[in-house]
Amino acid sequence: MSHFCMWAVTKTDSQEELEKIMQPYHEYECTGIVDEYVVQVDRTEDAIEYYERLKDEYENVREFLEDWYGVEHIFKESEQAFKSSRYAIVSDDETKIIKYYVYTNPNAKWDWWQIGGRWTNQYSDMIKKSEFDYNAWFEKEKQHYTDLWNLYHPLFEKHKDTLFEWNSNAENTKEMREAYHDQPLMKEIHNNMDKYDVWDFNWKMKLPLDEYLDAILKTASPCFGIVKEDGWYEKGKMGWWACVTNENSDWNSDFKKLWATIPDDYYIWNVDCHI
Repeated sequence: MSHFCMWAVTKTDSQEELEKIMQPYHEYECTGIVDEYVVQVDRTEDAIEYYERLKDEYENVREFLEDWYGVEHIFKESEQAFKSSRYAIVSDDETKIIKYYVYTNPNAKWDWWQIGGRWTNQYSDMIKKSEFDYNAWFEKEKQHYTDLWNLYHPLFEKHKDTLFEWNSNAENTKEMREAYHDQPLMKEIHNNMDKYDVWDFNWKMKLPLDEYLDAILKTASPCFGIVKEDGWYEKGKMGWWACVTNENSDWNSDFKKLWATIPDDYYIWNVDCHI
């Protein structure tokens, strides 16, 4: 599960307004709140696709739906079905999925949130937009990554003849993982953890400084995204364990454009979201 920092924008300093801004993105399966954002969604195609892959492991579709999706209400085609939060209709011989429905919020982004949270000490919990100096933040960020490059780039130069980059498409992941961590570069980092931090390490650091900064700062922003009255804007899709997919490679530029649309007297809330 993941925590990420969103900046919520409101016209006033009212927490009630903040809650209204956040509500359209709640995950119904966790909040249990039934409101206008929760709708019935047809997931039949997905269910059929997965069943075709896994049907040899199950006696019938009923067993598959109960096990794979946790469906409690399963009706045969000849029966009268009633709507529930998750229900399915199957053929009378239980060999085919006719329909599979869930009630959900298709725009869900969080299962719970709090003001500040893990980011309380990094930013104020609430400020006016005019109080945040974006340019100062960006220069500080640039210096931070310059310092990291100065620390790690010499290691790439030192071990340039034995570099072995991670290959997520390797056929034998066990052998690849062992070879990756056994290379001199990674050994030196792991053997000097008082100096290095694997969470700061990035293979882009082997690039010249200007190319490295350009690549890193293109996706930089003081938060993961901005949520306003007119929508939720984020640098990518946040998944479990802080894994981000569909990352916007030019997010910094988009963030600056969004930031420019916010009036200086509006309020920025520092929100710790969980999904």
